[in-house]
Formats: sequence, structure tokens, C-alpha cells
Amino acid sequence: MTRRLPAVVISGAWLLSSVAWQAATGGQTSLRDRFANEAPRAWAEAERSSRDLDVDLTTTVHNQTEAKQWTDRRRIVVKSQGDMILEETTSWSEGEGPVKAKVNAVNDRQSFVLRRDDDAPWTVGYVGPTDDQATQVTLDRRGRVYLLWPWQIANWSLPKMYASTGFRVENVEAIEDGDNVLAKLFFSYTPQNASEPIYVRRGWVLLDPARRWSVRSCEAQLHSRNGDKATMTVSTEYRDSSDARPERATFAITHAGGSSTELHEFAKYEHRAIPKSEFMMAAYGVKTGLESPDSGVMWILLLAIGVILLLAGIVVYRRSFALRSSA
Repeated sequence: MTRRLPAVVISGAWLLSSVAWQAATGGQTSLRDRFANEAPRAWAEAERSSRDLDVDLTTTVHNQTEAKQWTDRRRIVVKSQGDMILEETTSWSEGEGPVKAKVNAVNDRQSFVLRRDDDAPWTVGYVGPTDDQATQVTLDRRGRVYLLWPWQIANWSLPKMYASTGFRVENVEAIEDGDNVLAKLFFSYTPQNASEPIYVRRGWVLLDPARRWSVRSCEAQLHSRNGDKATMTVSTEYRDSSDARPERATFAITHAGGSSTELHEFAKYEHRAIPKSEFMMAAYGVKTGLESPDSGVMWILLLAIGVILLLAGIVVYRRSFALRSSA
């Protein structure tokens, strides 16, 4: 007759094996669980807190192919307040061409695009409704990228990729960094449709739990829609250990035809209450009849018109009454 082991013995053996596994893996499982529990909440809070940000950075882009090398420079200012967002980009190439500037913005009244070359006055390129799709797409492609740079893998949002069914966590390793422990996340990504604009396929990303699970560095393989492949690296330095405020970042892509390296230097990345006036065309010396007046001024104007019409009506009535009486 076979004797069964008591349940307490089985439970004790399972507990000891679990402790041994945790010791052998350096707490890998618990760090993976911590990432799954904490990171999405931290990323959601970062998204909410990006709605009152003022960002100012300079970008230097070094391009190299077999035929030539050249350097482009850009100064980018991005402002966000509630649902309003503005991106001003000034770009130039070293030693050639004019300095070109462009503003894409959405305020509480309209969306608009402004352009100018060198020091010429700003000209209106477009004015439309606040939900204009083309303007929103343009701002998503670059403006919002810099507002949320600490949680980006270059041009792609890590939180949005993670929320997709195509994202797979392969492994999570603990990396010691002084008194801090970083999480090295190995992942793969499968596009959900052929038109999806995410070229990242697999790689790793080093996350800092102390800074709301922001990205310290990353290396990934890229596949474009036409089959081209490239390797991408990203590295970001932060101003302090208490918050994810980027100071300097490097983004590099290497492919069969050459390479491109971008250096982002953040002069400003701060939260502040930004006045609505900074999101208007008038802030750039441009005024058009398409800009509606302030709501308070509008109501006063309507009230004044109403009073004038009322008085005119009274005058007309009295005159007509006087004429009937005299007849």
C-alpha cells in the first residue's frame, strides 16, 4: 500500500522550491510582476501630466550615406495645456538653404499652420476646425513625441505598443545601478495590420522604475513596410533622480544604405500653466477674420447690439404712433 505524503510536507517543499527559484533568478519573476502592475499606471499618469508641459530642445541630425554626409539642425518648442497643443520647429542645414520655420497648433477655437523663411513675417498656411485630422496626425508624429519622450522608443510610444495584442514580453532582468534597480525588458512586437506605422519588431528596453518606468536606453530591430531592415539605439540622460525630466538623448539608426544619428538637447522640460494666448496666431503677429473673439467680449458685443436694436425699435414705434395720432 502506497502511503501519501502529508499536505503540509508537500506545501513546505513547494515553498522551499519557490524560494530557491527566486534566489537563483535574482527575483526575476517578482520584477516582471512589478513591471506588469506598476508600469501601465505610471505611464497613464505620465500621459495625464503631459497636458501642461513646456518643452524646448535643440536637435542635431548627422546623416551619412555612401555618397555624402550632411548635418541638419532643428530647434523645437512644444507647448501643451489641456486639449491645446502647439509645435514650433525651426530647421536649417549647415552651409546651405534658408532657415525654415513652421508652427502646427490646435487651440480651443481652431487648428492652424504658419510658415516663414528666415526673418520674413509669418504667413498662414492653413486654418481649420480643432478636430482637423491632418494637423492632429502631424502633432502626433513629432510634437507629442517630445512631450512624452521619457516613455518613447524614439518615434514610437512604448505604452501604446505594450497595450497592443502584438506586444510580447519575452523576459525581464534586474540590472543594478548603484542603489537603484533597473528593469531590462526583452520584447517582440507583431504588427496587427499591414498599414500599422510601427516598424519595431524585437529588442530590449532598459526601464527606470524610480522615474515612473521611463526609458533609459533601448536597442531594437526595425522592419519597414517595403522590407528594409535597420538597427535602432536610444539613450536618454535625466536631470535628477526624482522625476523623468530629460536633459540629453541620442537616437541612432543604422541600415544598409547608411546611418543617421540624432542628438536631442533639452533646454526646458517643465510643467507650468501656459496662457491660452500663447496658442493663438496673434502670438506670432498674425490676425485673421477667422479667429473668433473671446467669449466674454462676444457676449458684451451681442448685448450691446441687442440694446441698440431695442432702442431703435422703440424710436420707430413712437414715431409711427405719433404719425397715426396726428392723422
